[in-house]
Amino acid sequence: MASFKEAFKLETAEIDASLAAAFEYENLLTQLNRDDLPRFVARFKELLNVNTINEIANFNAQLARERETIKERIAHINKSLGEIDYNPGRYIVLESQTSPDAEIRDFQQELRACTEGARVG
Repeated sequence: MASFKEAFKLETAEIDASLAAAFEYENLLTQLNRDDLPRFVARFKELLNVNTINEIANFNAQLARERETIKERIAHINKSLGEIDYNPGRYIVLESQTSPDAEIRDFQQELRACTEGARVG
């Protein structure tokens, strides 16, 4: 009882570790068994997995939207740049390119792998 009380201080704050309090520990055990916590642990893990996959998919979608926004802004800037002749018949054009950084490429692949084959609600 003393080691249980030490491990679960909050749950046993009002219970002492004496033999006279054994019935209170038994009541606590009965309540824990009645609560069927293993079932809730499994449900919690399931929801955690589903929600994590959903959030990763949302993050990936947000990154894609941001890429498109950047491309749209570059196109808008290019339209303005195209109206300026720096030399006769020449103008400046900005080009968007994917980053050659291996770390970024690896991150994007890992992000896609996280949601590949998963159904997202």
